[in-house]
Amino acid sequence: MDESFSDDKRHEDCFDMTKQTAYQKMLQTFDDLENIWVRLGLPEDDRLQRTSTAIGHATELLDKIVAEEKRLLGLVLESKEKNWKELQQLQVELQMFLIDPGENLSLIYAEEKYRHTVCQLKKEKSSRLSMAEDLVSQLTLLYSQLGESDEVPSFDHVPGTSELETFKHFVNSKRRLLESRTSSYLNLADEARSLATLMNYNGNNSFERFAIECKGVPPVISAEVIGRMKNLVGELKVKFDEYVANIDKMCEGRRGELSSLYEKCKLDPAMQQSFSTSVENLRLSEKLEALDSEVERLRNYYGKRHNVLEKFEEWEQHWSVKLELEEQCKDSSRFANRGGVLLHEEKMRRTIERKLNDARHDVQAALEAWHASNPDDAILVYGKPPLDAIEAIESSHAREVELELSHKKLVRKAQLQSKAAFGSVKCQSTPKVHSNLKTPSNQKNVAHSGNLKHSSAARRLARCAYVSPAHSPVKPDCMATMVCNNKNKGAVFPLRGEIHNEPGPSFDKAKSPSTSGCSS
Repeated sequence: MDESFSDDKRHEDCFDMTKQTAYQKMLQTFDDLENIWVRLGLPEDDRLQRTSTAIGHATELLDKIVAEEKRLLGLVLESKEKNWKELQQLQVELQMFLIDPGENLSLIYAEEKYRHTVCQLKKEKSSRLSMAEDLVSQLTLLYSQLGESDEVPSFDHVPGTSELETFKHFVNSKRRLLESRTSSYLNLADEARSLATLMNYNGNNSFERFAIECKGVPPVISAEVIGRMKNLVGELKVKFDEYVANIDKMCEGRRGELSSLYEKCKLDPAMQQSFSTSVENLRLSEKLEALDSEVERLRNYYGKRHNVLEKFEEWEQHWSVKLELEEQCKDSSRFANRGGVLLHEEKMRRTIERKLNDARHDVQAALEAWHASNPDDAILVYGKPPLDAIEAIESSHAREVELELSHKKLVRKAQLQSKAAFGSVKCQSTPKVHSNLKTPSNQKNVAHSGNLKHSSAARRLARCAYVSPAHSPVKPDCMATMVCNNKNKGAVFPLRGEIHNEPGPSFDKAKSPSTSGCSS
């Protein structure tokens, strides 16, 4: 306070000095005018008159200055009062108290401060109202897009900052809800569009058609719209599963028909594999179309060439029978009934050979007829001309048979070499079972069996010739003996290849029961 008082005192002294200087200047001015007039030789009356005129001019100028300052004072007072009233109203309305009523301010500074503060508060008010209006318009648009009919709040007052902030958060929450629904709708629409495209489904109503055909979003994305989209996707998934099952079933049928047609057309297996690979990654509808097209193509192919292909099929059937007969010939059990099975096999073999030859001639005749009518279109069977294919099949089979025989010979040779080097294991043979059935020739000679007893034994003895140890292919202890089944059951005859210590055949009744086994 002492400093303020000293400042006021200093300002007052300066003002007094300024007035004193102005007064001295005024006196010096009149003295200068007086000297000028004296030098001009003006009479005293004229000098007095001129002095009065100068004083009048100076007085008039000062009066004008005073009047202007009075007018300025009135304006400042009026502006201060006006701004102060408006300032109080805005501060209450905006709840922003920027001026302290008890603050000691000069008139001109108070007026200026009030005026600037009022402008600031008016801008704040305008900003708040504009923000509130913008938020209301945004909320109105969001409600319409969300399909909600809630009442939009209106502001009949200037909203406060906290009120605006709360309202702004509410609008942002609605915006996030709209963005979430939009994203959900687009994802569901993409899934529905993908399923519908795979099934060639175009929709049953305007809602489904819009969701499938349009890539945008509808003007209103309400919770009901999202629910309908979810139901649509669920229905499409069920339809798609049924569609896939149906298509798979149809494709499986086409594949079976294709397999049959490939077999009937006798095409190269590489072509079938190539086609299967080409349709593997296609869509279901495209895969079915490709299979249908291939089936139609093979049908037309077989329809034009069925004469040649049917003849070749007949040859293949006869060839399969031939292979079955050859496979049966490998079974040793067929020798159990040599009188019937072997004869039937021989008849079948001759019949099949004849049928194969006839089928081959039929293929050649059908092929010549085809070439006569279609000289530029060759028929291929498994990638080769039909006759070449037949020759290739026969040659391949012949090579396989030859390899099998060679393998058996090598195995037999290895077994013989093993026996010669290490010997064989003694095995006890099972007693031979004689059938009671007798052929007609045996029945005829049953009366003469007694007379031929000695001659039969002599023949068996002749067959059992003596083999010296030097020429025997096996060891002496591995030779076989045979019990002759005649009335003299005590006679034991050595088989061919049997080696004894004596140079001739040996007959030992005492050892006959134990020598019925066979070592090989």
